[in-house]
Amino acid sequence: MSIKQDLDKALDNLSLLPSKLVPKASAQAVNRVATRASSRAIRLTAKDERVKVPAKLLRPRVKIFKASQQKPTATIRVRRRPIPLIKVGATQQRIIRYRNTSFTGIGDMQVGRHRVTGGFVADGSHGFGEYNRGGGYAGTKLKSWQILRRVGKGRHALEVMRIPLVTPITEHYERESKAGMARDMPREMEQALLRQLQMTFK
Repeated sequence: MSIKQDLDKALDNLSLLPSKLVPKASAQAVNRVATRASSRAIRLTAKDERVKVPAKLLRPRVKIFKASQQKPTATIRVRRRPIPLIKVGATQQRIIRYRNTSFTGIGDMQVGRHRVTGGFVADGSHGFGEYNRGGGYAGTKLKSWQILRRVGKGRHALEVMRIPLVTPITEHYERESKAGMARDMPREMEQALLRQLQMTFK
């Protein structure tokens, strides 16, 4: 009697494979590939010569919506807005001392691995708006201290220094997503199926 019950149970389990086991294993495999591809893309973007920032600045910008049995695709959402240079790290201002004089001037500013010619730190929320006759200086959209650089002769010809992300982070994510599916998906799918089989036939 027990043999027949075990056989019936095994047949029932086999009948569940197409509808339950494979979609679950597929979702697990997709999630592992997405997580690994995202980690690689973040590291490569952080090291990219166009970016050169600590990876910890990029990780909070990424959110992975995981796959499930009902929806077997994972979605990686990345905020690609430029990074304000002041968030990269400590700043070092070079001072220029002119020979045979007591006059000093401001030189380049070093921020992490970035050098800003003529850069300086200032409170971006005060005094950098356009001048309105009779109304003083307008407010700005800047709400914190920023690294600025003069780009013209006018009093407010200033540029907030930021690191563009759109091109480098898009390139790395697209490349790593495709490479991950081709390189890692077969192995992850095989391992996920084995795990599900082991759990099903315990």
